[in-house]
Amino acid sequence: MTKSDWMLNRRQLVGIMGVSLAGLAVRPGFALGAGEIPIGMVLPFTGATGPYGPDMKKAADLVVKTINDASGVLGGRKLQLYIEDSETSATTSVTATRKLLDVNKVEVVGGFWGSPEALAAKPLILAASKVQMVSASADGITDGDNKGLVYRFQAKSSQWGPAGAKVMTSLNLKKVAILAQQNPFVVAMIEPFKQEMTKRGGTVVEVVMYNPNQASYRAEVEKAFGSEPDGVFCASLLTDFVAIAKEAYRGGFRSKIVALGTGADADGAFIKSVPNEVSEGIHHLQPGPPLESAAYKTRTRSSSRRWGLRMGPRSCSREIPTTRYA
Repeated sequence: MTKSDWMLNRRQLVGIMGVSLAGLAVRPGFALGAGEIPIGMVLPFTGATGPYGPDMKKAADLVVKTINDASGVLGGRKLQLYIEDSETSATTSVTATRKLLDVNKVEVVGGFWGSPEALAAKPLILAASKVQMVSASADGITDGDNKGLVYRFQAKSSQWGPAGAKVMTSLNLKKVAILAQQNPFVVAMIEPFKQEMTKRGGTVVEVVMYNPNQASYRAEVEKAFGSEPDGVFCASLLTDFVAIAKEAYRGGFRSKIVALGTGADADGAFIKSVPNEVSEGIHHLQPGPPLESAAYKTRTRSSSRRWGLRMGPRSCSREIPTTRYA
């Protein structure tokens, strides 16, 4: 299987789970066979996470077509899908969510690749007593009283932290630095990462946080790599990680890099954006469900069995279950 095949399957799975559950989550008062059921998605097509939106839309369109071609749900009701661009902006996501709720009258608002966008839209969706389904990871998305209306199809970011530490120590990287973007998704994984490193006999010698969309990351790269740690855990997204990886290579730093899958995927965008000598040897990790679990076997009986993200010469993955939070 190629990486492109895996990416499509993963996005398809997100769409399949989200849209399929939409049929189960609609209000009990819905009559059988009484017109279309409007559902919405807020996806990134522009901004820093723009590369992720097209595959998510492709998956959603495919699943809606499959369901509608099979006579729909609830006695023949078809799904009507509305999609808005988040522009990788929390403010724009609020506007998009408001349009979906007030104009399109959707019962479900899904998508939300980015945690800031999901968190910003969440109060509006709960106030409307509609369902929110997200691919984002920040712990705060599913914290608190969500009225049983919030579903997440990605591991909580606090679970990514220990996974990252286990990958680092499995590579015998004991003295490490953290270079991380300042956002809700990343912040929640830092302390769990440090705690797991300590448990495994490792040491975090430096934590360097940076803001996204900077003109340059040179100062942050020099600070994180300058003490010559065994490895650097880069908790970044695609656009900034491309710049960081190039900067680390240009600076001649030799520390091993372990990065999040969010800095690599989108149909191979990372390796298309940097020379081979920059991407060579970088490890990426991506949480996935435990392959042996009954829930995974039930949900993916006809889908790909591989969830580990492979970039460069090696692959690293951490298996974590998908969960619904009430």
